[in-house]
Amino acid sequence: METQIPNRITWNLKHYKQRMNWDCGLSCVLMCLSDDERQEILKDVPKLCKEEGFGHSTWTIDLCYLFRSQVPTISFYYTTITLGVDSGYQDEKYYSSILTKDNERINQRFQLSGQNNISVQKRSVSILELVHHVANNGVCIVLTNANLLTCEICSHISCFSKHCKYTANVAKSLSCCSMTPPYQGHYVVVCGYLLKEKKIIYRNPSYSDRECVVPFNMFDDARTSYGTDEDVIFVDLEKDIQKEAT
Repeated sequence: METQIPNRITWNLKHYKQRMNWDCGLSCVLMCLSDDERQEILKDVPKLCKEEGFGHSTWTIDLCYLFRSQVPTISFYYTTITLGVDSGYQDEKYYSSILTKDNERINQRFQLSGQNNISVQKRSVSILELVHHVANNGVCIVLTNANLLTCEICSHISCFSKHCKYTANVAKSLSCCSMTPPYQGHYVVVCGYLLKEKKIIYRNPSYSDRECVVPFNMFDDARTSYGTDEDVIFVDLEKDIQKEAT
């Protein structure tokens, strides 16, 4: 982590906007693929979801299995602070409707991850580890709390407000009352950074083609919020995709 890195890096990803309110994770995976790989997955998404076993409920471990089954040559690893399903989520409104259905599948997938050549590391990662991966290897698919996810360019309280039932005004009023906004899971792709300015550049699948920018500390708040398990998939990309390094 002591090696010197450029002040700015961005990866030239082909943006993919999510089509439904559940497919942000799948959309992030698609942004990491080549055109041919993406089109193969998009041939029959309902069939793919059935075959992969997650239906309309994707957890980070599901995205790892999707990478491995559909693009076996891609290199990635997954970090999380929880191996399996956190039993405390049964009290979270966001998880209450899916926990019973998903619990067995998710825990089994964690147990069999090694046999399926999926590297899962139980640990918390710093924002600088994300930055160094982007500088040297590729991009990061990060699970965030959408109600804490901001963007300086979009000028929204929440970059996810279009799909989330909690509007920006609600999030703002909760903040003014010193209340924590409710958890709403949402995946984004960290595709760049501004080191001197201490800012992350990311792509939000709930928006059309654009790069969003957020300070390190605010992105940390969104990605370490309770409910995220601090999930990150570190994905290696081909160097010729890189757009800018200064």
